[in-house]
Amino acid sequence: MDWIPALLKHLAVARSAVVAAFVTTAVLLIVPRIAPNFLPQTPPSWGPVLVTVCLFSACLMAIWIGEATWSIAKRAVATAKASRGLRADLDQHETSVINFLGRNPAEPLDLERIDYAAAATTRLELMEVVKGLSDKGLVETNPFAQNLVTLTQVGRKRALEIQRMQASRT
Repeated sequence: MDWIPALLKHLAVARSAVVAAFVTTAVLLIVPRIAPNFLPQTPPSWGPVLVTVCLFSACLMAIWIGEATWSIAKRAVATAKASRGLRADLDQHETSVINFLGRNPAEPLDLERIDYAAAATTRLELMEVVKGLSDKGLVETNPFAQNLVTLTQVGRKRALEIQRMQASRT
């Protein structure tokens, strides 16, 4: 039964062959009924094979089209989220967090290492600010350690804008 995954793997590579098989079988199934003078009727024994090949290739093409559509939709959502993050209004806390992360963008902010007794904010408030920035696409939390926060590419751009604005004011 190893031949089935191998066949599917090779068919995924040979998309043009699958499209050609679909077009050929569709023509052999449909054209003799529409224009019998143009293409004679296929032998009756070919019927099940033609239908099977046509359905199989149509299913593969539908899967590929679905994958492409999903990929395009994900990219469009990511682009919209990124542009929203660049244009989003930030409050004072969000600006402070972005500015702090922008000072050393290669190092994540560890929420557990902050001394909240000496800080002007509580851990809960900071977690809420980080969640808001994450929703705007400016920061992301480490999926394996939720206390580590880093800037996204869009967040780096926004941090650079904030730093340039602050430099021009002084």
